[in-house]
Amino acid sequence: MSTWICDGTLDDGTEYLEGGGKHSPQENEGTECIFCGLSLKEKMGSNHDNNGSINPISSTEFPEHSTINTVIPKKTTPKKQGNNYNWIIILLFLIGLFSLLGFVGGKLLVSEGFLGGNKVTSNPGENTEDTPENTTPDTTPDTTPDTTPDTTPDTTPDTSSDTSSDTSSDTSPTVPPIPPIVKLIPYQNTNYGISMNYPDNWEIQEQLMITTGELVTFFSPKNNSINNVREKIIISVVDLSQNSRLMSLDEYSEIMLKEIGKKTNNQSIKPTETTLSKRKAKTITYSSILEGNNVQIQETWTLFDNRAYIVTHIIDENTGSQWGATVNNMLKSFEIEQQ
Repeated sequence: MSTWICDGTLDDGTEYLEGGGKHSPQENEGTECIFCGLSLKEKMGSNHDNNGSINPISSTEFPEHSTINTVIPKKTTPKKQGNNYNWIIILLFLIGLFSLLGFVGGKLLVSEGFLGGNKVTSNPGENTEDTPENTTPDTTPDTTPDTTPDTTPDTTPDTSSDTSSDTSSDTSPTVPPIPPIVKLIPYQNTNYGISMNYPDNWEIQEQLMITTGELVTFFSPKNNSINNVREKIIISVVDLSQNSRLMSLDEYSEIMLKEIGKKTNNQSIKPTETTLSKRKAKTITYSSILEGNNVQIQETWTLFDNRAYIVTHIIDENTGSQWGATVNNMLKSFEIEQQ
């Protein structure tokens, strides 16, 4: 392929400033100088015809090169290598500028709260609570107390004060623990013809009270951590032989209600029918005060052989019965023997 020489000057001898001016002779094979980008057409001027061919160049102009007679195709969109370098530099500058702006803008968005969570507003009438993904949690404690000043301070002190006051003044019944499984053993009093089974860990106290007819008392185990009143069952036997005639169960029930009314400030209570030792009986439940403690009392009575047999069950009203099933078995086992 034929070559041509470019030294950075035009046909009229002026320098090609767009390519950096005059330079040392450069041998080229294409239609543009690889050093300054000057086209062969601009270089040759009148020596270059309209068809893109190269007219012969005298050896006197470039003595170190031979005459060029080869026809080189003409390019319709010549590119200048110097201009390409300029565009590359401009493009790299713009990329760096946009990267810098993106980095600075991202920092500003994070600091303003637009990224990583909800932006905290300064409007006092709006709820400023952040979502769980908020990356700036320190702003929530500063704004929440201002918008809801009464909620946070009232919650903590009220909880601690209510707990201490409820512990000392609460009178609502507490759920007692389930009593252990116990063995029932028999009790028998041949003088009064009575017998009853009771737990082997209960305490027995026998003492005849002439005024009340109390004969024996069964006490549950002590448990001061739960209640102040020991659960107990009292068996009383009242002699009715001084009466001129046999008293009926209803007549004796009227006497019992009058005595109970003295303990309960004449509460309007009525007995219900039941059985005791397989005999027709009456029972009644009421509240009273025993040795300064609130108690619940259940009294069940029946008549046999001109005697009144009374079984009294007393429990702490605040805690209730801890031996409910056991007491029921005790009452079912109560027997009045024929003498």
